[in-house]
Amino acid sequence: MNPTALSVCAAGVFALLSAAFAEDAPTAGARPSTRATQTLAGDAKVAGTAFHATGEIPCARYAGQPMAQCRFGVIRQGDSDATVRVFWPDGGIRNIYFKRGKAQSSDSRDRIRSEKTVDLNQVLIGATERFEIPDAVIFGG
Repeated sequence: MNPTALSVCAAGVFALLSAAFAEDAPTAGARPSTRATQTLAGDAKVAGTAFHATGEIPCARYAGQPMAQCRFGVIRQGDSDATVRVFWPDGGIRNIYFKRGKAQSSDSRDRIRSEKTVDLNQVLIGATERFEIPDAVIFGG
């Protein structure tokens, strides 16, 4: 696939995801959508998505950039494992994998670090990417 076609394809995928999130995601905070259906495992899923919750979290992608709001979707596995998929405002996705309630890895090659303050997980990937993910996103509630 040539670079132009790839760019158009990626833009189309992001536009579809953005449109899906525009309807389901809250305008601020990391509260789950109220439009949900119950799953067999007992955790609700946001209607029309694979996510157990959607919303926005504070994020920054580049060095020196102030925190902005990024849309997210979370897929929970068991009591304290989750994948938080973050959608950058300028395009692209970052997956952050939580194990036993702690950020363990991501789909980046860069090192991941996290610090927890009360119920807020401050996640740093590499030297520049920053995220603030409340426990409610990971555990529900």
